[in-house]
Amino acid sequence: MVGFLLLSALVMQPPEVSITVPDSVSTGEVFQCLVNVEGRDLQDIDCTPVYSDSLEYLGLSTMSSFSSVSTPSGTRVSSSVTLTMNFSANTEGIHTIGPLTLTSSGRTLFTSTEYRVTSSGSGPALPAVPTGRQGGGGPEDAIAWMEVEIDTTGRVYPGQTFMADYYICKTVPTVQVVDLYLDPSDYATSSLSRQIEELQWIREKDGTYRTWLATMEITPAFACTLSLPVLRGRIGLPGGMLRPSRDYMISSEGVTIPVYAFPSEGMPENFDGMTGDVVFTCERISRGYSPGGERCVRITATGPGSKNLDELPELTVDGPAVIMQGRCFNTVRGERAWDILVQPSDSGRVVIGPDSIAWFDTAAEEYRQAVIPPCTLSVYPIRGSAADLSFLDEENGGSTLFWIITVALMLLASLFLIVRYRSRVSGPADVMAAEDVEELLTALGDRLSIVLTGTRSYIGSEVLGEILDGCSLDSMVARRLLRHWKDLELLLSGSKVSAEQLKRLKEKSRELIAEIETEMYRTEKD
Repeated sequence: MVGFLLLSALVMQPPEVSITVPDSVSTGEVFQCLVNVEGRDLQDIDCTPVYSDSLEYLGLSTMSSFSSVSTPSGTRVSSSVTLTMNFSANTEGIHTIGPLTLTSSGRTLFTSTEYRVTSSGSGPALPAVPTGRQGGGGPEDAIAWMEVEIDTTGRVYPGQTFMADYYICKTVPTVQVVDLYLDPSDYATSSLSRQIEELQWIREKDGTYRTWLATMEITPAFACTLSLPVLRGRIGLPGGMLRPSRDYMISSEGVTIPVYAFPSEGMPENFDGMTGDVVFTCERISRGYSPGGERCVRITATGPGSKNLDELPELTVDGPAVIMQGRCFNTVRGERAWDILVQPSDSGRVVIGPDSIAWFDTAAEEYRQAVIPPCTLSVYPIRGSAADLSFLDEENGGSTLFWIITVALMLLASLFLIVRYRSRVSGPADVMAAEDVEELLTALGDRLSIVLTGTRSYIGSEVLGEILDGCSLDSMVARRLLRHWKDLELLLSGSKVSAEQLKRLKEKSRELIAEIETEMYRTEKD
């Protein structure tokens, strides 16, 4: 009976709970409420946060650890669970947290009292953002340890990318790094910016040795106390005749940085979390009209903020047309771009934009607007009129319809032959008569299509490359022609071309056409 009572007392022993809440914080600062639970068989520990309306709750993270001890009477398992609740006090005054109720598998373990937190001031201009070394300066008898240097320009906000450099320090010169591996962060995206290929140890003034390992690009997902990606390693200390070799484990675990929430005061309605500057440009990329009368406009975004911009805001349209936004893609210059299809419903003038998208300046800590400039173009729809077949009746409808179809087919065949004949015999526009780069590129394409294919058709850079690959032309001439063509395409979206520069471009185009004609004549003769 006594043994049963002792066993019941051990089983029913409540867990040990400790709660840590700071007494005072700065206004706008992210702080933590730490709840540590230690006991046996702790499973599914949960805590619903209770706090005053003046606080902003930023999320919960959980860390669990287990240990087992074998004794003659059996194995004893103990558990430790740490709950980290992140808060931010956006106004000055006294705030409350709790009472907090801890539950495990549906049963109540502990109920706390109410805690008070006092916030004052407007927060430091450059708050406790660790920009120097962290994780270093191990104990005096430490053989090696890791350090992290964080490079920021002040407060860190969600979506803002910052850099972190990882180092290894050692006090014994013969210590060797055996292997390294990286654990990513739970609440941020990270990528390896660069890493060292061979360790280069540098002796510091205090006699320790230090080497840089890698640089990480880290982008937090939301406001919290962010634990940086953990770099772990195994180091080895060579042995001797009287001392065996030993291995040690080191890591950068415990390095954190506060990630602040965006200020709610003055937040624009069109703000979507962008934290970098972005510059938009708008240009018309279609030279003519498609069969339906559509035109195409390209919007390009450059700058740090464009990296995380996948969609444009809803663009305004003034005029007789509707627009269809395409998917985002990267240009050859690494810019983000969207092609916008303009579908006219009537003839007239269409203005797309201007529009804007908000972004947060992390250096000045204020919201700004990136303007999408307007783009103006003239449109007209191409409509086909339906044939009037009201004269058909039931008596002769079948025979009449037969003759209509026959005549229509004959007209289409005649039209096809006439167009094909004119494309062969009519001469293209003279490159020397072009008044701008666009006319020059069009005249050059017409002339090359006739020389290379025998018919006049549209030629782009990719089509031209395929045609040249299929011809037995001199490779140097073909390369010069392709390079000249691409230069003209780049000038279409670049700065204004002077009259003298346009004259040189036309003369070079004429020379290349003459060389191509000579090469084609030589090829046919051979």
